[in-house]
Amino acid sequence: MSSALLALSLALAIQEPSAVLDDVVVTAAPLTPEVARSYVDHVANPPLRALSLATWRTPVCLLVENLAPEAKSIVSARIVARAQTLGIEVREGCRPNLVVIFTSDGAATASDLVSAMPSLFRLKAGEPQGDRGELRQFETTTAPVRWWTMSGDFSTQRGAFLTPTQGDGGQFGLDSARSGSAPMVAADPGEIYLNQNQVRAIIRSTVVVDARQTDGVSTEALADYISLVALAEVDPDADTQKFPTILNLWRGQADLPAMTTWDWAYLKGLYKAELRISGSISPVRSRFQLNEIARSMARVDPPSP
Repeated sequence: MSSALLALSLALAIQEPSAVLDDVVVTAAPLTPEVARSYVDHVANPPLRALSLATWRTPVCLLVENLAPEAKSIVSARIVARAQTLGIEVREGCRPNLVVIFTSDGAATASDLVSAMPSLFRLKAGEPQGDRGELRQFETTTAPVRWWTMSGDFSTQRGAFLTPTQGDGGQFGLDSARSGSAPMVAADPGEIYLNQNQVRAIIRSTVVVDARQTDGVSTEALADYISLVALAEVDPDADTQKFPTILNLWRGQADLPAMTTWDWAYLKGLYKAELRISGSISPVRSRFQLNEIARSMARVDPPSP
């Protein structure tokens, strides 16, 4: 089936939907650990003072809004397939924590979301999720796709997000019923001061797609772009033009059919990278993780179709 193009209409319809993934784009450039580390440094966007780059450690509950059923099935199936290949559990019938909204006015929709539902974008406590300037940029950017990722400290031992003080998750800005993923528990002194069993995990991700700017981009490529920015903390200001990446979709490479091997290697590396947990301060842990991702990227093969 030839790639259908996303048109301006939010009622876009695609014929002959298929959930089979294409191969990622094979690139000729050699991917050495040194070059991979440069890519990682450009793309990764952890919150200030974060213990590590965040990954999904709880089930993903996906919601795609404002697309006709056929188009929605293609976009949803591709995001789900990428997530599951990374080992992320995907559930149905739960409260959405990965929301993709197609709209005819990205800025207006983003601004309305931030105004009407601020808890989707800022935690009441815990590590910052980006400053107010970055949140303002999410609202006002002219980019075809904008995203906001919320992450929090997560106990691998207890399978729960950690609140900084005693009490339920309400003072953390969310609770397990609303997050659709994991309970919120108070961190004990060892977890706070020694970082024992503590990593960074994605709480929710919100992606807004301005359909007016998607003409000429294949549905599959757009779904892969969304997958990358929703399954990892990606810097929206990253200068990636010297790298082969789906992030260049609106930077002179609109003909990209799918994720590149570099993108897939980064996601695989991010989700398999080992972390130094006990007794390591944040900068040491972050450097170790980034180096592990780069080394992994140089060895990862593209996924099977």
